[in-house]
Amino acid sequence: MRKAPSALLLSVLVPMAGAVPVITPVQAAPRPVAPQVRSAALTGVDLGASRGTVRRSFAAADQARGAAAASDRGRPAGPPEVFVTRTGVASFDLVGVTWKAPAAKARESKLGVLIRTHSGSGWSEWTALDLAPPPAATEGATRPGTEPLWTGPSDGYQVRVDVRSGPRPRGLRIDLIDPGASPADAHPQGSRPLQSADAAAAQPQIFTRAQWGADENLRRGTPSYNATIRAGFVHHTAGSNGYSQSDVPKILRAIYAYHVKGNGWSDIGYNFLVDRFGRLWEGRYGGMDRAVVGAHTGGFNVDSFAVSAIGNYDKAAAPSVMVDSIARVLAWKLGQNFRDPNGRTTLTSQGGGTSRYSAGTRVSVNVISGHRDMGKTSCPGGNLYAQLATIRALTTSYIGTTMYDPSLSSTTAVYGTGASITATARPNTDQQWRVEVREVCRATLVRTITGTSSPSLPVSALWDLRDDSGAEVRPGAYTLSLVGADANASTNTWTTTVTVNAARTLPTSSGAAALPGRTGFVAVDPIRLYDTRSDANLPLAPRQRIDLRVPGVGKLPESGIAAVALNISTSCSTASTAIKVWAAGSRLPSTAALNVAAGTNASAMTVTALGGNGAISLRNRSGTTELAVHVVGYYPTEGGDVFRPSKTLRLYDSRRDGGRLPAGGDRTITVPTLARVPAASMTGALLNVTAFGAAGAGAITVQSNSSTRDSASVSFAPGRNVKNRAVAKLEDGTFKVTNTGAAAAHVVVDLVGWWAPAEVVRGRLFQPKSLTRVLDTRKGIGAKKAKVASGKAIRVRVAGKRRPIPGSAKAVVMTLTARSATRSTFVTAWPNGKRRPAFPDLSVPAWRTTANLVVVRIGKKNRIKLTNGSGSTHLVGDVVGYYP
Repeated sequence: MRKAPSALLLSVLVPMAGAVPVITPVQAAPRPVAPQVRSAALTGVDLGASRGTVRRSFAAADQARGAAAASDRGRPAGPPEVFVTRTGVASFDLVGVTWKAPAAKARESKLGVLIRTHSGSGWSEWTALDLAPPPAATEGATRPGTEPLWTGPSDGYQVRVDVRSGPRPRGLRIDLIDPGASPADAHPQGSRPLQSADAAAAQPQIFTRAQWGADENLRRGTPSYNATIRAGFVHHTAGSNGYSQSDVPKILRAIYAYHVKGNGWSDIGYNFLVDRFGRLWEGRYGGMDRAVVGAHTGGFNVDSFAVSAIGNYDKAAAPSVMVDSIARVLAWKLGQNFRDPNGRTTLTSQGGGTSRYSAGTRVSVNVISGHRDMGKTSCPGGNLYAQLATIRALTTSYIGTTMYDPSLSSTTAVYGTGASITATARPNTDQQWRVEVREVCRATLVRTITGTSSPSLPVSALWDLRDDSGAEVRPGAYTLSLVGADANASTNTWTTTVTVNAARTLPTSSGAAALPGRTGFVAVDPIRLYDTRSDANLPLAPRQRIDLRVPGVGKLPESGIAAVALNISTSCSTASTAIKVWAAGSRLPSTAALNVAAGTNASAMTVTALGGNGAISLRNRSGTTELAVHVVGYYPTEGGDVFRPSKTLRLYDSRRDGGRLPAGGDRTITVPTLARVPAASMTGALLNVTAFGAAGAGAITVQSNSSTRDSASVSFAPGRNVKNRAVAKLEDGTFKVTNTGAAAAHVVVDLVGWWAPAEVVRGRLFQPKSLTRVLDTRKGIGAKKAKVASGKAIRVRVAGKRRPIPGSAKAVVMTLTARSATRSTFVTAWPNGKRRPAFPDLSVPAWRTTANLVVVRIGKKNRIKLTNGSGSTHLVGDVVGYYP
């Protein structure tokens, strides 16, 4: 049975008035307002200031430090470092003091900053400004400084700066903020809705950034997100407590401008703010219902959020409606993350200026804490800090039916070992609970577990890694969802991920085979060499290697194969990983043929010589992943067709011919006559196939018109441009592309070369090589040690003396990899001395390692050229062979 709220709680609840008809006036629509920020240097001591004024500021400093946290007290040793008076300045409403960050190993300065401001009614009292907490590293370059002070309309200031320890900081300045005005500042005039005390805490009414006139052009970068929220911190903003309702949007705009333009942060520091009228306001951009990383509690912005009370609560107690609203937003956010308002949690300090704890220190803190608990500051003011007990009690009453601190005994297990995983949680009422286990890749429900619990009997749900039929589940990623319910309501659903890894096995070592000489090529329709989805094969485990023998598989000859062209594809990867491919028995290569982001499907083409016993090796770096390997062509020791590289020729573009390729649909593509050779005389085509504009995940297969086999030549996903090399076996000069996925996608096909018998055309034989790196901009190999900037072209010498291929080579075959691209971009390769082609070779998502096999004709001075389309990116090139 739920307890009734105590008299303490009832005393701060807002009574519900009877319904009275009202006439709603026409309200001005909110609009962005750009604040004005003016800065002035702070230097020297104003000799015009009277000794009495200086003495009074000294006394004010003592009084202010008396209200601050004990560890932040300390009397200046001598006269002020700075004492500046300015009057008759342009009107401002908020002020703060900032300075340049010290050098990396320089000693930090500890300052005492006092300020008073002038207005039509004279000088204000002196106010000691707390130091602003340092933000997370994701904020970029920032300036240390004080918290901002809301003054209201002012035309002058007097500032005193005392250096308590360390050197005087460079670039000391005062920042004056005029937040501007909007007809909508008087609105909204709403109040807070009272959510049910039974259901899990709902979001209270929170006025948005748009409603307070946030200029979204002011903030910088993109939001960062915490994995969870472990604690909520209570702050105050300092400044006047006598503001009006219409002042509040101005205050928010001014704080926003100071945090960005003064402190140099990416956005306003607080996640939420509350005014003295009990109204809640959205702070930092990124989604109120998400765990946005703020800049509020120095050293402890990770896994936390903050609500700041507008005003100075060293001088006054926070109004009951403000305390109530703080509790409501805490109940909502902590309830979302299953935290006990009366509990404790552990945070790891990131260190920095105002933090009480050095970086790396693990600190046990109250789930609801004040800023002063973690930083050397008086925030949130002595009076509001004393009200934290009331806030915790109110939060507990508003949080509703919930579970506290759900967790797993382990997030990983190994298939076939008999392991199990237990989910635990503490319900706050008598509840029935249910656990559902779903396979992530297929979103299939595999197991349901139920039980009962109470505050004295926590949830304990054991999953033995079996499905409802009793069979052991397949290795891969699974979501485990826990929800409880009592007689009144259900809890929020807690969901986490469990990884069941395959057991790692290692094949016996194979002897290395000598690299073959020059060889022709035979294009084939995809021949399945290996697939973890068939023949009872399990997914690859972390760091697992497999060896696959190539000759004799499908229609491949039993002998006489020197090297092989493969299409490799992955799906259901539980972690970001990379697949390396090489000749069995040879040294593990440094570059992967395929790079895979966790949870995505990916594919790539690669070429490798065969090792001992005609085998190749493949290795999965991380996580567990499904893997398919198809042969799309081979290089015989004798015979085969010759290759003719060509200028990039667009064969098909669905944007101009038929629209998106539907799921299950295919298009037949005809190769034109080239070099006076009719397409009917060609045996294969080397292609660059691009898929994009998809509504869902899927794959494009390239094959001959008569083939019924398929493989993922290009795996695609929504919002991504994917570009892969592919081989098409030609029949009468034609081939087809098929969408084997469940979503339509645009497809573009570019021809970059073709094969035909030697008696038909004069062409080139392929010479495989051991993988050799010729370019790495991370290390200065082959080019300057620096990222390749947008639009910049670099020249790379790939042939000749001290290079892996002779100076007589006509074309190079290499794996081209882009790493750490700052923006989604594309990379183009072409011969040095020739005009850059219109179509790129590599599509690169931002910050995702991406590789593609490229065949580039070698230009003047044995060089090729590479260019990056946007942002900046590192480029790596590894030669796998060449055409003499």
